[in-house]
Amino acid sequence: MRWSAKDATIDPNGRLVTSDRNAVVTATAGGANATLTIPVGRHAAPVPLFDAAALHNGWTFVTTPANGPGTMDVGEGRLTLTYDFRTGERAAYAVKQTVLGDPLALSCAIDGDGGG
Repeated sequence: MRWSAKDATIDPNGRLVTSDRNAVVTATAGGANATLTIPVGRHAAPVPLFDAAALHNGWTFVTTPANGPGTMDVGEGRLTLTYDFRTGERAAYAVKQTVLGDPLALSCAIDGDGGG
């Protein structure tokens, strides 16, 4: 079997050595070829959770205890929760079931209004 790589090298021990770019590896044997792209590094991909249609596509506002005061709004790439913990409410959530595929990581930023 013969191995080759694009945007990477294969060392004498058969290990793939990459930089910060995806590597394309090809194995050739008996006249047949198989090629595979191996993701390398960080690849940001948007998850359309907060687009214009998202509010009507599975988001639910939930509080503990149930039915506490507050609202949820989705739009312009943001999800906004309003709530009032002065009435006995202890938690407010925006809940959505979403299939993300096979991510290695997920991150988000949370901005508060500083009101405690």
